[in-house]
This record gives sequence, structure tokens and C-alpha cells, in this order.
Amino acid sequence: MKITKSQLKQIIKEELEAALDEGHGGEGSMAQGQLQRIGELADMISQQFDDSTNLEEWVEAKITKSLDYLSTVMNYMRGKDDEATLQQTDDRWAAIERGVAPE
Repeated sequence: MKITKSQLKQIIKEELEAALDEGHGGEGSMAQGQLQRIGELADMISQQFDDSTNLEEWVEAKITKSLDYLSTVMNYMRGKDDEATLQQTDDRWAAIERGVAPE
């Protein structure tokens, strides 16, 4: 079964509406649900074609854009983790320099 552009738009619309309707929990809860659904959709889409399939350009572009967006978020999240680690290291060195045992 092939997915048309209008079907893909409808799926995305339904998912966004479902995410907005949830309304409970924090932003992290909503993001977790969205990421789970992204994984499910990626699996479903990948089953629709094989390596020899010639996809329409707009489909390839959407997949590429999705990968870019998710990679950007991952890089941002890793950067936040790196900043926190650097801050902890700086705090420990400052404690050592003051003669206080680091936490």
C-alpha cells in the first residue's frame, strides 16, 4: 500500500490533534508520546518500500527534513548534557581550589 501526500497530511494532522488533546502531563510527557509515535510511523513507512523503490522527490524531501529536525534536537540535547557536565567539573575544581571537598 502506498501512502499519498493527502493521506500523509491526514496522518500528521490526526497525530497533532491527538497530541494537543492529551493536555495532561508536562511538555516532556507530550514529547515522549510524540517520539514514540514518530518511531511507529517510521517503522510503518519503511515497510512500504524497499531499497530499490524510486520514491517521489517530495517524499524523499520530507524524510530528509524529518531526519534533520530530529538530529538537530539530539545535538541540542547532547549539548545541554555536555554543558551540565562542564559546569559540574568547573564547580568541583572551584571547590578543590577553595580547599573544600567536592560533592
